[in-house]
Amino acid sequence: MKNNRSKLSLFTQWLAAAIASASLCHAESEKESTNQKDRGALEEYNQELRDRGWHRKEANALTDALADTFGDDLLLPLPAPDQFVTKLFAGYQADYAKFEKDFPNASIPLPKGSPSKAGVWSRIYMNPTGGRIYDLELNPKNPDEIYANPDGDGIYFTKNGGKNWHVITDTIPTRLHRNCAENIIVDPRDFRHVFSISHYGRMYETKDQGATWSLVINTANQQGNVPQFKWVEAFRDRKNKLVIIGVVTKGSGRNGGWKPGVYRTENTGKTWQRIAVEGDKLQEMAFHKKNPDIVYLAGRSKLFISKNAGKSFSLLKDFKTGDRPMFITTLYGADADGLYVAVSTGRDTQVHFSKNKGRNWQLRQDSAKKVGHEKGIFGNDGSSGWTSFFEVDPFDPKHLMASSVGNCESFDGGVTWNYFSWGKRANAIMPDGSVIPSPHAGHNADNHVLKFHPAKRGFRVKGCDGGIMAKWEDKAANWTNISGDMPAFLWFSIIVNEFGDRYIAGNTQDLNVQTYRYGVWENEIGYEGDAIFINPYSNVTYYPCSPTEKGEGLNFLEPGNWKMHSWNMPKSTVNYSNPDQFFVAFGRRETSKSKQLPKFLYQSNNRGVSYDRVPNLDKPVFAMNVSRTDAPILTIFTATSVMATSDWGQNWQTHPYPKTFKASGGTRKVSGAVDPNNPKRLWLGGKDGKVFFSNNGGASWQDLSGTLPKGEVSELILHEGTGGDLYALINGYGVFYKAADSNDWSFWMDGFDLRDFKEIRIDYPQQKMVAASYGRGAWEAPLMTPCERFYPKGFAIKQLNELADIKVFGIDSPLVTPDYYNYHWTINGKPQGSNTPMLVSKNCKPGDTVELTLKPKHTTGIETRSKALKAIALKDNFGEGKAKPVAIDKSYIDLGMLELFGAKQDLTFEATVKLSQAGVVAGNRRKFFRDAKGWYLDVNKDGELSLHLSPRQNGNFSRTYKRPKDQALVITSPKKSVPFEESVQLAFSISAQGLATLFVNGDSVGQAEIDPADRDYSLNSVLSTTVFADPFGKHGSSGEIENIRVWHKLLTGEELKANRIKLSSPDGLVYFILFNDADPVEMLTRKPVVIKPDTM
Repeated sequence: MKNNRSKLSLFTQWLAAAIASASLCHAESEKESTNQKDRGALEEYNQELRDRGWHRKEANALTDALADTFGDDLLLPLPAPDQFVTKLFAGYQADYAKFEKDFPNASIPLPKGSPSKAGVWSRIYMNPTGGRIYDLELNPKNPDEIYANPDGDGIYFTKNGGKNWHVITDTIPTRLHRNCAENIIVDPRDFRHVFSISHYGRMYETKDQGATWSLVINTANQQGNVPQFKWVEAFRDRKNKLVIIGVVTKGSGRNGGWKPGVYRTENTGKTWQRIAVEGDKLQEMAFHKKNPDIVYLAGRSKLFISKNAGKSFSLLKDFKTGDRPMFITTLYGADADGLYVAVSTGRDTQVHFSKNKGRNWQLRQDSAKKVGHEKGIFGNDGSSGWTSFFEVDPFDPKHLMASSVGNCESFDGGVTWNYFSWGKRANAIMPDGSVIPSPHAGHNADNHVLKFHPAKRGFRVKGCDGGIMAKWEDKAANWTNISGDMPAFLWFSIIVNEFGDRYIAGNTQDLNVQTYRYGVWENEIGYEGDAIFINPYSNVTYYPCSPTEKGEGLNFLEPGNWKMHSWNMPKSTVNYSNPDQFFVAFGRRETSKSKQLPKFLYQSNNRGVSYDRVPNLDKPVFAMNVSRTDAPILTIFTATSVMATSDWGQNWQTHPYPKTFKASGGTRKVSGAVDPNNPKRLWLGGKDGKVFFSNNGGASWQDLSGTLPKGEVSELILHEGTGGDLYALINGYGVFYKAADSNDWSFWMDGFDLRDFKEIRIDYPQQKMVAASYGRGAWEAPLMTPCERFYPKGFAIKQLNELADIKVFGIDSPLVTPDYYNYHWTINGKPQGSNTPMLVSKNCKPGDTVELTLKPKHTTGIETRSKALKAIALKDNFGEGKAKPVAIDKSYIDLGMLELFGAKQDLTFEATVKLSQAGVVAGNRRKFFRDAKGWYLDVNKDGELSLHLSPRQNGNFSRTYKRPKDQALVITSPKKSVPFEESVQLAFSISAQGLATLFVNGDSVGQAEIDPADRDYSLNSVLSTTVFADPFGKHGSSGEIENIRVWHKLLTGEELKANRIKLSSPDGLVYFILFNDADPVEMLTRKPVVIKPDTM
C-alpha cells in the first residue's frame, strides 16, 4: 500500500490531537474550523480510504463520520484505519438492532398493492428508469428472465425481457440487509435458487425466487457474516456439488475485517475457506465452460489456474506489466479450452489469447507497442477496479467486447477494436413498446458488467450507470435501455415547487437532473451527483451547470469555477410577503481553496438576479426561515447556536444550543424548523437522534427525542398549519413522525422497504411528502394531517374600491400566494363564478354579505372560509380626463401577481404605449427559456410584434430531445406592424376554446390555436406581470405607457378601436390602470404600481 505508514501516522497524530483538545464535535465553539494541520491529516486519511477502494463520495462521508464518532467519544488510537471502520459499522448495526426492537413495524413490509393513504409511500412512477447496475444474471434457458442488482438496492427480476421488474429481496426480514452488495449469486442448476449478501455481511438464501428467505450464518465468524466480496459466483463442480467462490479486494467496508484473497464454501456459506494464493490485488475469475473444475484467477499481472474447483491455485502465467485489474474471458463449445486475458498498464492494454488453457499464448494487441489497436481496449483506456468488463461472444470466438467508461468492440479476436463513446445516447423501450431516444438515462458511461446469452445469438445485456442496456442480433447498432419500470435510481436530492403547476426535480448520480412536470419525467443537463434548490417565486431551479441567463446570480453564482464543484445541501427560504426576497446558504465539507464555495448566507432582493451577503454573519448556515408575522424575522441555525434578526442582519440575537446537544459531522451538522406564525417556537435536530424544542426563541430547550434511534437527524420538517406536526429524517433509519399533540414518535416508512432517504421535502400544494432515495428514485406519501398553510379559518377580506357601480373585494393580507388556490366567492351565499383573488361585481349592493372560500388547487378536502364582510358604498370614478403617459427608460413597471389568465376562459389584454426602443412590452414569464411559464409580448427592431404563450412550464431537454429549448407557442405579426415614437394599442385575446389573436390598433395581425393538450393549463405564472421588461427586469424596451386593461371577455377589433378613444364599457373588465399621474395606481384595487430600476 503506497505511503501507508505515513498516512496511518498522520491519522494517529490527528486523533491524538483531537483527544488532547477534547470534543472534536464541538470544535466550532472554540474556533471557526479545523486548523490546517488537522485538516491535512484528515485529507490524508480520506485519500487512504480511497486507496482502499472506497468511492470518493463514500470516503468523504466516512471521513466525517470517523472524525465525528471517534473524536467525540475520545477513543484511543487503533493501529489501522480498517479497525476504525469496522468498529464504526459494528456500532451502527448494534444501534439498528435496538431500533428494530423499539419500532417493530420497521421490519414488516406492506403487502404489494396496498392502497395509498396517509403515511404510505409510493413511487412517483417513471418508465423507463436508469441508475447504476452492478451485476446481472441471465437465465440460460430463457433469455427473457434476468436478475439485476442496482446500486443502493436489492435484487430485481424480470420475466419479460425488462418490460416489468419486481424486487425479490424486500421480503428479507430486516431492512438493514435488503441491499445487495454488488453481486448476485445464482445456482446454475436452479435459477430460482439465489443468494444475497448485504453490505453488512449477512447472507440470505431463497429457493423460491424471493417468496421466502433464510439467514445463512457463517459459524466461523463472530458476527455470523460472510466475506465482503468484490467478485463472487456460484457454480457446480464435476460432481454437481454447489460451490460458491469469490474474491475479497479490500479489508475495510461496512462488512470489514476480511483479509483480501479468495474464499470458498461448499455448504452454502455456513463455513468459508480462505485459499492461499501467492499473489496480491486479486479480483477477477472465470470458469472453463465445459470443465467447471477449471477456474482461472487474475491479479494485476499474474494469472492463476485451479484444476480442482478452486480448492487450490497455481501460477499459470506472469505477464509482468499489469498495474490494474486483469480481466479474463473463456470460450464456449468446441473452443472451450480457449481464453483471452486483457492486461492493463495505466491507460495501455495488452490482449493475449491461448487456445489450450494457457499452455501457449499469442499477443493480439499491445497499445504501448502499437500492436493492433493503439489505445486501451477498455473504451480507449485501461481497466478499472470499479468499472470494466471483458467478454467473448458465445457464438463467435473472435467477437469481443470491453468497456470501462467508453466501449470497444473487436471482430478479429482482439487485434483491432472499434471505439464507441460513452456519450452516445442510448434508445429505450417505452411502456407502449415503441423505441425512442432514452428520456431519462441515455448515456453509456461507467460500465460494470456485460453478459452474452449462451443460447440466443447476438443477445447481450450490460449494466452501467445509465441502467440496463441490451443489444440483439438484428438491433446491434445502438444500446437500448430495458430498465423498464424498475425503480432503481440514485437520487441525492429532491425539490418541489410551492406555487403553480407541480414541478419536482432532483439531482442524481451520473444521470443529470430529472424533472417531473405534468405527470411526465424528463432529463436536464447538470453536474451529476449534486444538490439542487428552487426559488418558489420564480420556479427556477439552480444546480451546478444549470443554464443561467447572462448576469443572473451576480455576486453569488458567477465567480470562479462554481459550476464544476459540489454545492452540498443548499438551504433556502423566501419572504412570503415580499416575493423579490430570497435567501440561500450551503453546508459543505472543508476542502481545498480551489473548490471552496461561498459558505455564508446570501440574500437576493430581485428574485435571484443578484445576491449579497447577509451582514454580520460569518458562520455556515444549515437551516433558516423568514416568519410571516407583521414584522418579518429571519431565523437561522448554525452549528452551535440559533440566531434571529428583524433587520436582515444588521443586528442579531443569539442563543446557544442546549449543553446536551451535539452537532453531527459532515455537511448537515444540524437541522432546524421554525413556526412561521410564531418564530419563538423552534425545533432543533442533530447527532444521536436528538430533537429539541424551544418556545422562547432558544433561551431554553426541551428534549423531544423519546426513543428515536441514534442517527443523524439530517432533516427536521414542521408541517405548517398543523400546530406542530414534525417529520424527522434520520440517516440510516428513515423518516419518523410526531403529531403536534403527542410525545411519541412513529416510524413513517410504510410502502418503502429500504432503510432511508437522502432528502425529504413537503409538497404543500399536494399535501404530500416527497423523498429522494439513493437506490429507488423519487417517492411520495400523503401527509398525516392535511391542512391549510397560509390563511387560518376566518381570515379577513376587504373591500378595495367601487368604480361605476362595480365593487371590488380581495384578501386583507400581505402574503403573496400565486397560482395556489381556487377562489370561491359568494354574495349573500350565492356563488359568483369568479375564480380570481379579486371579486369584481356589478351585482353587489351595500349591506350584502361577501365571503371567500379558499381551496388549494391540487388538494381535495381542504378549504378555508373567510370572515363575512358587509359591502359598503364607496365613491370613485374612472377618472378618464386627460391621460398623462408615464415615460419609462432604463426601468420597468411591476404590476404584482395577476392571476387573471386562467385556462379555458375568454380574456383580452390591451395596452396603449409609445415605444422608443424594442424589447419586451409586457408579460408574466421571463424571456429566457429556463423553467418559464406564462406569456409575454415583444417588439423587435423591425416593428414585428410577437406573442409568446407557455401554458406549460418550459423544460430544458438539452440531453435528450432535439426540440427547441423554448416550447412556447409564438404568434408573430408582419414587420413594421408596430411603429416607433407613435401611440399604438397592442392587444391579444384568447378564447375559451384556445384561439389566440394578436392585434395592433384593433387590427388582427396574427392568429393561432393553443395545442388541445395545453388548454387545460392556465397562462398564470408565479411571477409578477411587468411592463417594459420581463419579470426579471431583463430584455427591456422603453417609451411611454398610457393604460393597461384586462378583460374576462373577448373584445372585437371594433371594440378595441373604440377603447383607444374612451373605455367603451366596464363589463368584463377585471384590471385597469390609467397612467394619469406620476404616481400611478391600479384603478380597481387602488394598489400602487411599482416602477423599478432596470437590473440590466
